[in-house]
Amino acid sequence: MARNRESYEYTLNFPKFILFGDSITERSFNQYPIQDFIADGFDKFVDSESKLKEIKDNLNTPEFSFGAGLSFSYVRRLDVVNRGFSGYNSGHMKAMIDKLLYLDHDSQPEGSKCVMATLFLGTNDAATAKPDMIEYDEYVENMKYIIEKITDKGIKLIIIGPAHHAAHLWEPLNQDEVLDLNLTRSNERNLQYSNGLEKLCKSLNLPFVNLYEKFDNYKSNHKDLNSDDLFLDGIHLNGRGQKIVYDSIVESIKQNYPDLHFQNEKLKMRLPDWNKITIEDIEKL
Repeated sequence: MARNRESYEYTLNFPKFILFGDSITERSFNQYPIQDFIADGFDKFVDSESKLKEIKDNLNTPEFSFGAGLSFSYVRRLDVVNRGFSGYNSGHMKAMIDKLLYLDHDSQPEGSKCVMATLFLGTNDAATAKPDMIEYDEYVENMKYIIEKITDKGIKLIIIGPAHHAAHLWEPLNQDEVLDLNLTRSNERNLQYSNGLEKLCKSLNLPFVNLYEKFDNYKSNHKDLNSDDLFLDGIHLNGRGQKIVYDSIVESIKQNYPDLHFQNEKLKMRLPDWNKITIEDIEKL
């Protein structure tokens, strides 16, 4: 989507757009997801030679990623900052949100503070056992705490709920946690946590991205496919799944915070095009 290059200002301060979340967010800038699959050691659990060959053949095949997509869309307007932490849940984020906000917002000069954020947690919380699991009621309370800490700073927030889970893809790759910890995951649990988070967001009058519903819609609109086709490993997303997250975030921004949409002329590019600025102009900044 084209960005308005005629709307600019003379400053090198970049407001922040922070992505808070777990491993799905942490990996949202990686355009080579198969490399993560192999780094996780999942390739050794693939029992089909043809499937393993397909995986390795795609090792260096780029795919869409929502963090990188947002970063490009907002280039020279907002700095998109990745604050995703693999394996973390709402309890972890509750414990560190004050510190993160201090470092990325409070301590920053005017013009470089956070103006917008996403909060994408619940996939780990909805597991059935510790250390990942957070009980449903505690999850909702944790999310309320985190949300209010962010919005109290005047930051425009978009909350994203957990998506589908493909247990038949995930469990063969994670037998240690399934057998030793009895730690499993399910669509039913993800939906429960998503619904609870949506209810909370409605009570706070904040935008909620119902990713679970978006994945349902994908199944409905692609009769020859299902939501399995959105996953790398049953939890982490491939390019198709990442594109749904990106489109959902951009749609929510346009609906709820239009002044911060990357195509809005009110969100100005930092400095004009190269042929409209002089060295003297830059030295005056």
